[in-house]
Amino acid sequence: MVNPILQAMQKTPVQTQINNPTLQLINNIKHSANPQQIIMNMVQSNPQIASIINQATSTGQTYKDLFYNMAKARGVDPDQILGVLR
Repeated sequence: MVNPILQAMQKTPVQTQINNPTLQLINNIKHSANPQQIIMNMVQSNPQIASIINQATSTGQTYKDLFYNMAKARGVDPDQILGVLR
């Protein structure tokens, strides 16, 4: 018989891929008075994020569409990732 308490404590594969600093960053953005400034600082300091912003801008996709497309291209369920981050 499976222990429901232990089962609830087990992490899903997506949760193990998302580390604590990422969750802290998301909380900081959610509770910031100016979340857009945090994002812009990340764009300026991280070339990977700048690349994603440029890709969304050049293709005319929304960030949501771009996220879903990139996740699906990598074989990851985007809704599962969003569920962990919420």
